[in-house]
This record gives sequence, structure tokens and C-alpha cells, in this order.
Amino acid sequence: IEDELDLALANAEEAGRNQAKAEEDQFKAQFNAESEAKRLRERLDAMIEESLIHELKLESTQEEMKEKQTLHAREKRELQVKLDSELETIRSERRTLLIRVAALEEENEILC
Repeated sequence: IEDELDLALANAEEAGRNQAKAEEDQFKAQFNAESEAKRLRERLDAMIEESLIHELKLESTQEEMKEKQTLHAREKRELQVKLDSELETIRSERRTLLIRVAALEEENEILC
């Protein structure tokens, strides 16, 4: 009986050690999982921040492009107005010159 008691005691001690080892392994696994989760969260936060910075830069670039397009369109309209005005001036001067040429031709016929 004494041997059986010693064996039962040894089995109980081994079971206790196994349970302690299992608890230690579980603690290590949980610690590792928490560490990995923290590392992944930090990496995700960094990626989100980088994405936001990129988005802000893109929005800024888009705004600059819109401003440049607006300025270009305004300059184009102003140039078109100026060209139309110059064209009208040229046409007016041409009419005046045609009238003068006709008058000179008429005067020339009279003189001849």
C-alpha cells in the first residue's frame, strides 16, 4: 500500500508540475499573442497615418490643379476677349482703308 501511496503521490506531484507547466505555457502564449496584437495595432496605426498624409497631399494637389485650371480658363477668356477686340479693330481699320481706297480710285478717275 505504501508503494501505491508513493506512486499516487508521485503521480499527483507530476500532474501538479504538468499543470504548472501548462499554465506557464498558456501564460507565455497569451503574452506572445498580446505582444503580436500590439505590434500589429502599431503597424496598422502607422499605415493609417501614412494613408491620411497621402490623402491630404492628394487633396492639396487636386486643389492646386483646380486653381491652375481656373486661372488658365480665366487667362484664356481674357486673351480671347483681347483677340476679339483686336480683330474688330483690324476689321474697322480695313473698312476705313477700303473706303479711302475707293475714294482715291474715284478721285483718280475724276483726275484722269
